Amino acid sequence: MTFMDEAIFLLEPILKHGWFLKGSKPSCSVNWSRGKECVFGAMTPGNGGKLLSKQAKKINSENFIEYVQYLLDENGSQVLFMDNAPWHTSHMTSGFLEEIRDCVEPMYLPPYSPELNPVEPNWKSVRSKLANRLFENTSELQRCLGKALDETKININWERYLGN
Repeated sequence: MTFMDEAIFLLEPILKHGWFLKGSKPSCSVNWSRGKECVFGAMTPGNGGKLLSKQAKKINSENFIEYVQYLLDENGSQVLFMDNAPWHTSHMTSGFLEEIRDCVEPMYLPPYSPELNPVEPNWKSVRSKLANRLFENTSELQRCLGKALDETKININWERYLGN
């Protein structure tokens, strides 16, 4: 059983809390580049809250299929829970999932229900680790994002989550 999701991280700073002198006018540098990094992430009950992630330049059917193949190599046969994003339900993806139906059984979560996907809290945690920083370029964002993904671990009570 594997839950998966995707997230996009921009070069724009993620602003959180800050301390400033009373009466001062805080300012924040901004990199006006439209650079971004996309991440595919998955969790299974047996991986101890660790996110199995892979970075990509864009989220599309081709990269999604590549990520599912990566999950197959890492975890073997599985039931794959995902949302109804266009790249999960495209003609290309449907054909691929049909080809590997002996190894992967796709299960789609109800629309507009991110609370049902245990991967979602990981993105919040990763964004917190990247907060209040200005990245000069996408290479720096990729490096810091990779480190944040490696450090992120969410403790989930799977028994309670799955209703056992």
